Amino acid sequence: MKTIGQIARELGISVHTIRFYEKIGLLSCPVRTRGGIRSFSDEEKSRLKFIRHAHEVGFELKEIRTLLDLRDHLPTLPPGQVKEHVSTMLRNKRDDVHRRMEKLGSMEQELSALLASCESLPDCSACPALNDFSTAQGL
Repeated sequence: MKTIGQIARELGISVHTIRFYEKIGLLSCPVRTRGGIRSFSDEEKSRLKFIRHAHEVGFELKEIRTLLDLRDHLPTLPPGQVKEHVSTMLRNKRDDVHRRMEKLGSMEQELSALLASCESLPDCSACPALNDFSTAQGL
């Protein structure tokens, strides 16, 4: 059993974040010592790792809750249904990441063009970034 501070340091998340996960029900309230200190089990640590990793790959809290519910109830759910649901969630998240990457690529190209334009001008009087973004090639 570990304290909230120990778990936070080990997992690289803040104590505040752990308390927030408790508050919104992603993490059950851990056992408390006689002194009122939260004491986290290996299972709770594993759950926090799951939440953190799912968040790192782009899942939002609502989606993480769904994934945790599926994981928690896995033995009682039809295997094909779980697989289909998780596959759909993963595919949708992957597709969302691809869309974001395309958008970021377009943003990078636009910024590169603006930078080249800026650097080629003798002064800032005609710079599209300062004068009028609407004259720049839009995304």
